[in-house]
Amino acid sequence: MTRKISARVVGWCFRRGKQACVVGLATVSTALLLVGAQTAAGSPSAAAVVVPSLADTIYPNGPMPANTLAIGAQYAVVSGQRFTITCAGTLTGVWWYRTPEDTGTNTVTAFRNNTLVARGAGNPGATGWVYLAFDTPLTVSNPDNLIVAVHHPNGAYAFANNTGFSNRSITSTNGCLTSPASTASLGNGIYSYTNSSTELPTLTYLATEYFVTPNLQVTAPTTTTTTTIAGATTTTTTSATTTTIAGATTTTIAGATTTTIAGATTTTVAPGTTTTVAPGTTTFFELEDNP
Repeated sequence: MTRKISARVVGWCFRRGKQACVVGLATVSTALLLVGAQTAAGSPSAAAVVVPSLADTIYPNGPMPANTLAIGAQYAVVSGQRFTITCAGTLTGVWWYRTPEDTGTNTVTAFRNNTLVARGAGNPGATGWVYLAFDTPLTVSNPDNLIVAVHHPNGAYAFANNTGFSNRSITSTNGCLTSPASTASLGNGIYSYTNSSTELPTLTYLATEYFVTPNLQVTAPTTTTTTTIAGATTTTTTSATTTTIAGATTTTIAGATTTTIAGATTTTVAPGTTTTVAPGTTTFFELEDNP
């Protein structure tokens, strides 16, 4: 059984620990509580919930857009921005600034080479900075160039242009995320009027910023440690590995691995023979099974 807990939230905010977060100009200390599936005894399941943060976006400080617009459902619109990603990782979903008129079901999308590669849909049920997850997280590499967008079914969205503070006439960077400045050959701050929730936005106007950003989880780099033993040599023959340390002698046959240390000698004898060896040596006998 899944239990749902609801609370009235002013704006929309995720936070970590006891740290408050800022939505526009208002400080919000209300956190979203998620309760997972219940066991037979009524205790929550152990599944962990990863809570996204604006710190993983191009807008870590959650700025307040300069303008909002609501032009009605007859002008449903998709708005988005271009991003360059310079770390390997995963895009989990999309953040955007949701206006009070931007109601109903929104759809978030990501495009690579103008091809849809990720989507997610839902009603965040709040205004201000909100987040929707992709149905399937999108793996990204270094470098990766994507368009990230949101469909607004009621034609309501936030924007800013040529303000000198938040607009796509400048390049914005946070960590491995960069939203490049709009140019004549490659506009940024893009939109299209459409009822299709997964259409690629292609139009630009005055380098307008639409306050849309992916949520990026960077993959931690892999660290490899190699330890070298002074005087040791390693030889690989027919899938066998032989390691000789400090003058030791080792014989390896047919894929076996033998390590001899400190001057010991390993001797392999033919089937049916008897060998007497001195103390401190090791002898392997190969047994022959005759019917």
